[in-house]
Amino acid sequence: MLKQQIAPCLFTLDVLRGITVTAMILENSPGSCQHIYAPLRYAQWHALTLIGLIFSFFIFTVGVAIPLSVTKQLAKVLTLTLVLYPFQGRLNVYRGFARRF
Repeated sequence: MLKQQIAPCLFTLDVLRGITVTAMILENSPGSCQHIYAPLRYAQWHALTLIGLIFSFFIFTVGVAIPLSVTKQLAKVLTLTLVLYPFQGRLNVYRGFARRF
């Protein structure tokens, strides 16, 4: 079996995403409501706790992952556009050609 090479940037992003999702699960089900670990409580007012940072880390990982994903899709679209551009006049003759893509 061949192993796929994962770029170090993507591996660290995946690790951060996994830690963030694990923290989100722990946040939503901390166990008994009478005995909550102190960093898992929400701040009463004007304080910063671990719970307050979890959503920020999630938004950060999504913000980093979207451009990486969009670049691959944009490359596919541009390649298809550049390949089909010379044939645009001929392809308009065939009805339903655009529905295939």
